[in-house]
Amino acid sequence: MEKIENLNIGHVKHGFENKFMVKISDVTDDKTLETDFPHRHKFYMICLIVKGRGTHVIDFERIEIKANRLFFLRPEQVHFWDIKSKSKLAVVQFSEDFLTPLFNYTNIPAINTSSESFIDLKPSASSAFLEILKTIEFEFIQNKLNANKIIQANIFILLSEIERIMNSDSNQRSKSNKHTILDNFKSLINTKYKETTSVNGYANLLNITPNYLNIIVKETTGLTANELIHKRIILEAKRLLIDKNSDIAQIAFELGFKDASYFARFFKKSAGVSPSRFRDDIYKMYQHHNE
Repeated sequence: MEKIENLNIGHVKHGFENKFMVKISDVTDDKTLETDFPHRHKFYMICLIVKGRGTHVIDFERIEIKANRLFFLRPEQVHFWDIKSKSKLAVVQFSEDFLTPLFNYTNIPAINTSSESFIDLKPSASSAFLEILKTIEFEFIQNKLNANKIIQANIFILLSEIERIMNSDSNQRSKSNKHTILDNFKSLINTKYKETTSVNGYANLLNITPNYLNIIVKETTGLTANELIHKRIILEAKRLLIDKNSDIAQIAFELGFKDASYFARFFKKSAGVSPSRFRDDIYKMYQHHNE
């Protein structure tokens, strides 16, 4: 498997980098909407499945494609689609820079929380999302005065609705402070997993005790804080191992391991297989998408 591509908006590898694209279309042969090989985005993507079947692989997890399923992908995630014919997607792709003229990036909902990669919408909610996406498409095509502002505002509405749906559970409302701490913890792990590897380190950054952090993480996720830290390191290791030309010892060093053999033991304990075996298994799994 060759190195994972980092694709620009429209799924192009090189050339002009757009900040925004919207399309509601049948997916057959439309590579601006989906690609059948593993890749990363340089952008965020909201994708509503209007109708369709198939599989969406996100960070090595196979997720069924079906009507009213909404996907929200971030730039760092590795994914690819295997979509059957007669499917239809409503997609908006946008860069961080596209929203910042109107909104403070750090306050944009959904982008900075621990939201999942997909949610299943009720038919009524799916129809509402589709109407917003149609409005975005209409403004994009008409390109009249303030079109960009209207598009940006509607993307913000989509993100706000995503956050609302993901946090609609009554138990989450009653534990809002704990979920805020969890979200902040996950955000810190995403940015500091290479240099901060201890529960104590993150607890200090969050201004709470390590014991309290462990209690919150265990109660809300079923995992210990240490397991959540290790999970993020393993995910990045898997992403790096996809490149068949990368050196495993160099990957270990990049992730903060001074000893490649310790990295191999650490990886096997969490993933169940050695780094080299994982690479071989992934290559066999994805090989037909790169032929």
